[in-house]
Amino acid sequence: LAWHLAGFTLADLNEQWDWGGDWDYNHATGHAPSAALLQDSRWPSALFLIVGMLAVYGLAGLTGGRAAAWVAAILYALHPALLLNGRRAMMEGSLIAFTALAALLAVCWLRGRGGRAWLWAGLFGLCAGLALASKHTALLAVVPLGAAALVWALATERKQGGRALL
Repeated sequence: LAWHLAGFTLADLNEQWDWGGDWDYNHATGHAPSAALLQDSRWPSALFLIVGMLAVYGLAGLTGGRAAAWVAAILYALHPALLLNGRRAMMEGSLIAFTALAALLAVCWLRGRGGRAWLWAGLFGLCAGLALASKHTALLAVVPLGAAALVWALATERKQGGRALL
């Protein structure tokens, strides 16, 4: 989407990187993206990094208050791995953003009362699916999140005498 919005066409895209060749070979044979294409491809990842920071702020705010939210958001934004990988034209920005959103929505799901829990559960499922679509390693985070939220919701439902959280 980013390269399309920037005006690039399919002909402007590079060939896949040849992992058997070195840097010079890949640049000489059209296996490396142009500087303009690479720059435009970095924007979505950087924007997703910001979305992830907002999700971390919200999650920490729900679980630890405003001070914890600020500390968590600042630590997230200044984490070296996120600063490095969040600006690259890679899947990490969307992976982190959607996984953090899924965690936030899992907490909202468990806190949701009065008929809204199904909405939070559905939004959790949507973000979990988007995290998995971003990078399959999200499975290691969203499956335990979903399982824990579901078990907690069912256990709480029993304690409340059948008042559904789903």
